[in-house]
Amino acid sequence: MSYELELRGFVHRNCSGQIINQMRYASPFQLYKWKEQGTEISIMLFSGKLDKNNRKIFAGDLHKDETIVDGEMKASYYPIIFEDASFWVDESFKKDGTCLIPLSEYPEPINIQGNIFENPNYKSEG
Repeated sequence: MSYELELRGFVHRNCSGQIINQMRYASPFQLYKWKEQGTEISIMLFSGKLDKNNRKIFAGDLHKDETIVDGEMKASYYPIIFEDASFWVDESFKKDGTCLIPLSEYPEPINIQGNIFENPNYKSEG
């Protein structure tokens, strides 16, 4: 069995200082080359799993969980994190890692709705 490393980069600012704020797909070599050249970039690791809509799940993605409370639809957003060589869904209230559920054992289909870089102020709705 072989595994292929797949990364995605969120470019905050290029090496010229221009603000980009865009997701970029490139080879791991290209992403690290940009970083070495001074590009401000966050590199996100692919989990090897797909969400319920067949989208690849990366560290830094946000899982949207919808629940009906008192007859109203409420949404909560949980980040996917990579820690201790594993992928986790961080369901802690303050997103501080105090309630981590292994991505591989998550009890419901993952529903990716953006990521922590495009939505830095994500929060629950309702």
